[in-house]
Amino acid sequence: MIPSILARQLDRGVRDFIDAMFPIATPYFQNMLGSFLAKPGNVFKGPFYQLGLPFAHGEDAAIPFPTIRIEGFKPWAHQESAWKRLGGPVPASTLVATGTGSGKTECFLYPILDYCARNKGGGIKAILLYPMNALADDQARRIAELVHTQSALAGIRAGVYTGSASETRIKTMGERDLITDRETLREYPPDILLTNYKMLDLLLLRSKDRPLWRDKALKFLVVDELHSFDGAQGTDLACLIRRLRERLECADSGSIACVGTSATLGTGEESRTSLLDFARKVFHADFDDDSLIEESRQTEKEFLAQAWVSRIGLPGPESGALLEPFGSVGQPGSVELPGSVVSNTDEYILRQMRLWFPDIEWSTRAEDRIALGAELLTHGVFQNILRYMEGRARSAEDLAAHIRKTWAPSRAWSDAHVQLCLDSLFALVSYARRLDGSRTVPFLTVRTQFWMRELRRLVASVAVPEPGPDGKPETPVVPLMLADEISATDKKVRLPLVHCRECNCVAWLTREAPGEAPVVQDLRSIYNGYFGESKDTILLYPVEEGADAPEGSMRYKFCADCGYLSPESAAECANCHQTALLPVWRRALINANGKFDSSCPRCGSAGDLTIMGAKAASLLAALVGQTFSSPFNPDKKLLAFSDSVQDASHRAGFLTARAWTFSFRTAICSVLAASNDSCSLSEFSR
Repeated sequence: MIPSILARQLDRGVRDFIDAMFPIATPYFQNMLGSFLAKPGNVFKGPFYQLGLPFAHGEDAAIPFPTIRIEGFKPWAHQESAWKRLGGPVPASTLVATGTGSGKTECFLYPILDYCARNKGGGIKAILLYPMNALADDQARRIAELVHTQSALAGIRAGVYTGSASETRIKTMGERDLITDRETLREYPPDILLTNYKMLDLLLLRSKDRPLWRDKALKFLVVDELHSFDGAQGTDLACLIRRLRERLECADSGSIACVGTSATLGTGEESRTSLLDFARKVFHADFDDDSLIEESRQTEKEFLAQAWVSRIGLPGPESGALLEPFGSVGQPGSVELPGSVVSNTDEYILRQMRLWFPDIEWSTRAEDRIALGAELLTHGVFQNILRYMEGRARSAEDLAAHIRKTWAPSRAWSDAHVQLCLDSLFALVSYARRLDGSRTVPFLTVRTQFWMRELRRLVASVAVPEPGPDGKPETPVVPLMLADEISATDKKVRLPLVHCRECNCVAWLTREAPGEAPVVQDLRSIYNGYFGESKDTILLYPVEEGADAPEGSMRYKFCADCGYLSPESAAECANCHQTALLPVWRRALINANGKFDSSCPRCGSAGDLTIMGAKAASLLAALVGQTFSSPFNPDKKLLAFSDSVQDASHRAGFLTARAWTFSFRTAICSVLAASNDSCSLSEFSR
């Protein structure tokens, strides 16, 4: 994955998705959505970049367990610390709180496999609990491959007991598979059991699953992603573990080695104390002050110890076309995607390597990726950025400002070009590799964070056109914003918008207040009236030259300050006496029979009116579609978290359906782009 470029594609793709979802045919609102999306912070925040230095190695040069031999594997210091606690004659409860990609699984898996190899048979010796089935399935493959390749581990049996795994009904371990057949697991309990906490609850309740626990041999209990079990879920897990201890007659807090892994941990003694206290409560086990294993990374001085700067400077503005990852149609290797045209990944990386290091003949071979890492170490810009980031997350704007301060020529460059240079540099860091012993590992850990907000409760104010240089009224840019951001002192009229999916016309949505008061501005009342089919719901269309009046509408003048509807002939607001009034068509959503009718007053289309906005599920579906269709993301994996089981069930189906649609559109675009506009319908179908 090239996260810096993928983040830019997600930004562009979601903008295009929102823009395409609400095409606007009403000239008065023409520039509204584009201006809203372009303003920083309205929808997106970030991207933020973070560079992780290599983990520090331990004192030993090999894995200390005689049953596991992996050529070229040199343990990290935190792995070595975990093995000393979990691999001894009396395994001690341990917490592993290290970063993503730090080998947390090996911290507990190798001691467990070694223990099982030395104590074969006799029931379940280790339970590995995962918050999601996807994590359990991923770890199952790793365990199967390790047992298959290590002769000393032959005979170890491991099984997966989850709802999804039961469908495969595998009775014997394979090269990439663990046992999933439930009858087999009950009759011959495995040495290692992978499951989730809800399934473990069932295994302790159902009588037919009692054979799993007959041997009472449990030695290790592992909870992966311990930090995800907070609140009520953490309480459930704590009660479940106590029931498990009772069933296995091991209520003593030290009788089982409890292991928790976490990728998130704050800094300072308070965070350490809180995590240890949390673990004690959940596991009902003893966690001493030494039980928390944190990561140890190289310092910048250690990482750059042998690196001497031999290059400085960034690619200049003349390289703009080569820095751009989103090319134009017809470029070699380009692939057309919805909302953008994205160049082939290898082509883009090669261009960047030649821009930053023009004196080297590059290719995309594995050895060149290692050579790229060595060359990056000698580049002054890379060293400068690495030192400035200090291992913390920095925004793209912050990094661009730093570049301008430290590299004088960049002060005259555009913001877009400076950002292209940063994206290019981070892309090379993501692509580069280095040798760690005999292993090829990522050059640095590159993390990109990208935040997006839900577009709910969108409201638009009323902008009165002002005369231009020629004396004619100019089309204003209507301010669009989120209702949550309206200050308490802001008394301007701001109303939600309704968009017709058939004719793309836009109008303000409100309700008619009783008597001669201004229109209703309370959003809850407006939404309740619309969805409750209240007869006082009205639409307000701006009057535009040459446009016909919506059917059944009447003309008024709308006050932007108080929301009062004055007669068409009024020169000032009848309520507040302001002269800045906007001519509008007022249309009640009722038919000739006096019943509520949500048909579009402009085109008559029934059921096509929708309130402008985009909720989290729709935006997430657009993100997933872009993520899975991007050539800058060859590893198609996604973890989506939600606040509740019910919400997760809905989102899973929704994302599946919408992502399929987005992928299908991508395929259509690719076929049409490759056909040079000469594809017959029968050829296209094939």
